[in-house]
Amino acid sequence: MARVGLVRWMRRRRLVAFLTLAYGLSWVVWGVALALRLPADHGAGLALLAAGAGGPSVAALLVAAARHGREGIADLLRGLRRWRVGAGWYVVALLGPLLLMAAAVELRLLLPEGRPEPADLSRLRQLIPGAIVILALGGPLQQELGWRGYALPRLQARWSALGSSLILGVVWSLWQLPLCWLPGTPQHALVGSDRLAPLWALGIGGYTVLLSVVITWAFNSTGGSTLLAILLRTGTNAAFASAWLLGLGRDPRTLVLDACLLALVTVVLVVVTSPEKLSRHHRGRAVAIAAPARSHRRDH
Repeated sequence: MARVGLVRWMRRRRLVAFLTLAYGLSWVVWGVALALRLPADHGAGLALLAAGAGGPSVAALLVAAARHGREGIADLLRGLRRWRVGAGWYVVALLGPLLLMAAAVELRLLLPEGRPEPADLSRLRQLIPGAIVILALGGPLQQELGWRGYALPRLQARWSALGSSLILGVVWSLWQLPLCWLPGTPQHALVGSDRLAPLWALGIGGYTVLLSVVITWAFNSTGGSTLLAILLRTGTNAAFASAWLLGLGRDPRTLVLDACLLALVTVVLVVVTSPEKLSRHHRGRAVAIAAPARSHRRDH
């Protein structure tokens, strides 16, 4: 009876059920790592970090299956197969974040005492295997099926694209909050041992919200390609990793400048595409809300 009641609740309150499961699954797993004091950069701690990161996608699969069975799962996975979006979008997703970080590094050099130590270019050999690890274990593959594949279209069925992006950005920011206390994560590296920890936590949250708007723009403009959202997340993580490996991204000023540039890009995208659709054409907006439209937009 309890199982039947749970399934009925998941069918009736799909978006609420998704968020509850996404938070619950991730926070329980990460809570184990915190309780056992396992660092997240190797061994069992890394396994728990990756397992917890999968909470949003697992939640999306469970709720989709509860509502429409195999058809719901197939519909959710359809965005992963939407790869014919034009070569330019792959350039934007994979190289755009790197160019933004490079611009932030160059701007930092103009500041007083901005000249860093000589970069060790040999360390860039770690970037390609590192990017593969980021894709597989660092979050994009485990999360985007939930955040953009499931939640975003349903939010856009009720609110504008910009409003939906801001809501999802806040949800996404709060979801990763436990990582600030988990040694071995980038969040902990910034927040865990700094006297300005509250400001860094707010900064991470603000950056996440801005990135959420940019990903919505890419998602809507490509007709709802979850694959592109995954690649854009991977490109962003790779940009931070490359700057870190070169020793250029460890100065807080570089990170602040990168966030400012992302804010500028976000404002330009909103102005050019309009807050309502965040898409270079109307079709992207229509596809983005297509999934909940088939179920009479009762997600809430």
